[in-house]
Amino acid sequence: MILSDEPLVCGITGSDGLSYALQVDFERTKVDDEGKESTKTVRRTLFSRLNPYPQKKVMTFNKHTDDFDFYVNYGDLSFLPQSEIE
Repeated sequence: MILSDEPLVCGITGSDGLSYALQVDFERTKVDDEGKESTKTVRRTLFSRLNPYPQKKVMTFNKHTDDFDFYVNYGDLSFLPQSEIE
C-alpha cells in the first residue's frame, strides 16, 4: 500500500544495437628496401556486431599523405542464412 500522493517514477534505460558489423577497407602502398612497391589491402572493424548505437568513432590514417579511397562495408555475415545474404 502506498501512503504518499507523489507518483512513483522508475527510470528505464534502453539502447539500440547494430545488427551487422561495419568495416573499413583501404589500400596501403609500401616501398621496401629494394625500391619495390607493394600494395596491401587493410581491413579495420569500425563497429562490431551488436555495438551500442549511435556512437562516434574516429579513424586516423596517419601513413597516408596523398588522397586515397576507402570503402565502408558490412563485416562478417556468416551468422546469417544464405537466403538472407542474397
